[in-house]
Amino acid sequence: GAVLLMLACVGISASAQTDSAEWKAELAENGNRYLTWSASVPLLGKPTEINLAFQCNPKSENDVHGTLGFDLYVHGVDALKPFSFDDFDGPDATAGADGRKLMVLTVNRSGKPPLVLRVAPNGFTPHMSNFGFGMADMSELAKSDSRTLLEALASDDAESLNVSRTDPRNAKLKLEFTVPVAGKQADFRTLMTGLK
Repeated sequence: GAVLLMLACVGISASAQTDSAEWKAELAENGNRYLTWSASVPLLGKPTEINLAFQCNPKSENDVHGTLGFDLYVHGVDALKPFSFDDFDGPDATAGADGRKLMVLTVNRSGKPPLVLRVAPNGFTPHMSNFGFGMADMSELAKSDSRTLLEALASDDAESLNVSRTDPRNAKLKLEFTVPVAGKQADFRTLMTGLK
């Protein structure tokens, strides 16, 4: 399907549609399930690869705790300056140190108000030219942002997920994209198989 990915930058917005988006479901040997959305879209006039990998491992026993959540990978971040990716990087990241939750996740639902979650995912650099944002909670928790998000995406009324990331130095500078999830609800339910 068509994927809409937008970047709004200080009052200037650029949007693009592409049919290059794809979904992929995987089961790893360690029991982790992944459901990954990938797309190549122009951001700031540059083609940018985006991978949004939802994951779930329901196994929790003794000292081993399963997790659920997501990792968002943005490729070629040098082309996306002036967005301050460095401020999100690592355990001593300055972004979010003041308690601000600079990522907003909105699940748009048919016939219901949208579900809006404000979160502060961790930032990391998996490769010199890429950047990742990740959020994970223990899968045994009855309530968590990760569980709330995945359960909403697995609901029959889920239509799309909007991800908005605000630059910590400039509130008007945002990376935003929308992932169509209509028709993928069963895949999200499969992702969460075994959760208690």
